[in-house]
Amino acid sequence: MDIIKILFRPLYRFILSIKMNVLKFKELRAMRKYGIEALSEFDKCMRSNGYTYCLAFGTLLGAVREKDFIPYDEDIDVCMFSSSFSESLITELEKYGFKRQHTYLVDDGKLGREDSFRYKGVQIDIFYIYDPIDNYPYYCDFVCFADANSISKSVKKYGGLLPRRIQLPFNEKITYIDFHGLSLPIPVNYSDILSFRYGSDYMVPKKRWNNTSNPNISYWYDKIGVYKKI
Repeated sequence: MDIIKILFRPLYRFILSIKMNVLKFKELRAMRKYGIEALSEFDKCMRSNGYTYCLAFGTLLGAVREKDFIPYDEDIDVCMFSSSFSESLITELEKYGFKRQHTYLVDDGKLGREDSFRYKGVQIDIFYIYDPIDNYPYYCDFVCFADANSISKSVKKYGGLLPRRIQLPFNEKITYIDFHGLSLPIPVNYSDILSFRYGSDYMVPKKRWNNTSNPNISYWYDKIGVYKKI
């Protein structure tokens, strides 16, 4: 049986790569067609229900540098402080056509949370900002390890996902930026945040940006309480 697995592993990887490329193409097409509409409806929902949020990460970088989405960006990133979260947020977003895809939690949401939704094929991720554990406030994202078996049984149990704690100098003050006629919230210290995440030269596009060695990124190997909820 092991020999068969070894022989068919290249074929499996080839098929998987095709599926991933098809998925990426569909997501890029949806972003081009419905990305602005998705942001507009999300903003309407948040404003009408009194939720404070701001553009984040790749979407924030695109808004500041490109005055648009980054051409190769496949989703929309926003963030809000964890203290602002309530289950009613999920309900209200569903009323505006956002279907929840998954929720990832660290310690039942006490230490980390990420919600992902889809709107007409566009994925929008909400990242939640938590009080500092080390030097700065942080958010969590959840990365997939292909070799999860060699890491721990707990990582395998939760689908090979492992949380990362990413520190950034977040504060609750916001300003607004024009984005295709929409006035959307961004952190007032957006330049500091983008410099932390993408480097001081963040205004220069990079084809192969890699920031995994950033000292403000920590892998939470000891956090077992991560689960997926649809």
